[in-house]
Amino acid sequence: MERMKCVVVACAAAVGLAAGAFADTINLATVTKPTVAKNGDVIKGTMVGGKKITIAKGAKVTLKDVKINDKFDYADAGLYAGITCEGNATIVLEGENVVNSLEYDYPGIFVPKGSTLRIEGFGRLSVQGLGNAAGIGGAYQMDCGNIVIAGGTIEATGTGNVAEYPLAVDDPDGITIIAEEYNPNRFFRIRVDVAP
Repeated sequence: MERMKCVVVACAAAVGLAAGAFADTINLATVTKPTVAKNGDVIKGTMVGGKKITIAKGAKVTLKDVKINDKFDYADAGLYAGITCEGNATIVLEGENVVNSLEYDYPGIFVPKGSTLRIEGFGRLSVQGLGNAAGIGGAYQMDCGNIVIAGGTIEATGTGNVAEYPLAVDDPDGITIIAEEYNPNRFFRIRVDVAP
C-alpha cells in the first residue's frame, strides 16, 4: 500500500466556542450506536468498537483528545469514515487527536461535495483514510468539498491510489484547500504555517 503524509501546521487566533444550552460532551468510550454531534458539542475519549460519528450540518464541534480507530482495529466495522460531516462544519482541535477511517476506501474525515470543513484551534490531528482514500476529504470515486485550515497541527495521510492527495481526492482541481503557502508538491511532507 502506498502512503503519503502531509503535515499542515497552522497558528491562528483562538475563536471562542460558545457552548449552547443543549451542548453535550460525547465520550467515545461509551458510544454504543451511531451518534450525531450538534453545534457546541465536545467529542472526547477513545472509541471502543466502530460506531458512526457524524457532525451535523452547520455545527461547530470540539475534538478533545479523541482516538477513533487509532490502531486500525475496526476496519470493516461499517461503511463510513472515521468522522462524517453532513455539510458545512467546523472542527476545533484541543489536545492530541487521532481519526482514522473505519472502512476501506473511506477517508478519515469525509467532507461532502459542495460543503466546507474548517479546522481551527491549537490542538493536533493525525488523520488517515484506508484503502484508496484521503485523510480528509473523499476517496476513490467519492467527491469531496473544500477544506479550510485555520489552526492546529494536522498530519493527513492518503493511501493507495490516492496517496498523493492526503487532504482531498477524486477531483483535486475542483476542490479548494486554503492554507497560506500551501505547497502542491504532495510527494513529500508538507509543512504549512498559517499566519494568525
